[in-house]
Amino acid sequence: VVVVLNKGRVVDTGPPEALIKKVPGKYVVEAYAPAGELPLRPHFAIGGRGIYFVDKPEVVAKALVEGGVRVAIRPRSLEDYILMRIGEVDRDEGSEDL
Repeated sequence: VVVVLNKGRVVDTGPPEALIKKVPGKYVVEAYAPAGELPLRPHFAIGGRGIYFVDKPEVVAKALVEGGVRVAIRPRSLEDYILMRIGEVDRDEGSEDL
């Protein structure tokens, strides 16, 4: 069981697999450029990367690469869930229909 803490408060608990399923989309596209330089608005930005939670990564990756951005595609992970919860990512913000 994983316990997710934020500022000393318990935010969530559960088996890693259950927490990972709470991340929207099945894949993460990481775009290596500052958020202001990305052709698509990311769900959130961290450390000079834009993060997109998507079901069809090839669509987002293609648009980003055509915009001159280097990308990486990977499955969603527990780290994504923790960043999402602690970073207070708003699921209604970011790229639509991805």
